[in-house]
Amino acid sequence: MLFRSLAGLAVSADKIFCSLHLNNKIIAIDKKSGTTVDSYQVTHPMGLAYSEKRNRLYAVSGDSIVEIDLNNKSAIKTIIDKGLDQPRGLALDREGKLYVSVWGKQMQVRVYSPDGKFLHSIGEDGGRPMIGKFNQNGMVNPVGISIDPQNRLWVMEFDDRPKRQSVWNAETGRFVR
Repeated sequence: MLFRSLAGLAVSADKIFCSLHLNNKIIAIDKKSGTTVDSYQVTHPMGLAYSEKRNRLYAVSGDSIVEIDLNNKSAIKTIIDKGLDQPRGLALDREGKLYVSVWGKQMQVRVYSPDGKFLHSIGEDGGRPMIGKFNQNGMVNPVGISIDPQNRLWVMEFDDRPKRQSVWNAETGRFVR
């Protein structure tokens, strides 16, 4: 079954986009009919984010971020190809800035301009220790991320010691709770 490789979701007014990591593709499902209406060949897609303003879909693809022009499905271009260590999740704010959760040696969320220029990071570089004193300003395996209407970044960590959902000021990068 295709959905065993489901690694990310994004939603537009009429479609649900699903990244199928093991199948090297993203599919678009019509919300009303439930049928697949489009597919996009993307290498190992993970996190997805949709921009209604630009009618673009952004996807983690291996160690890069790609942009898909939904008006021209063959127009898939890499917009970030450096500085990401095992990217996982993806989110967009209302200004079009991209937030990318990363694992590896970074263990944080990295923020980029709409054209792919690095702006700043959120969370301590290298994350928090797996064993030892807890550091609220670090993350471990940040995966699911989202920006809320108050421009706060919500981060879900793929860890259960402790199970952690943290909230950060998306503009300043400061820990909120």
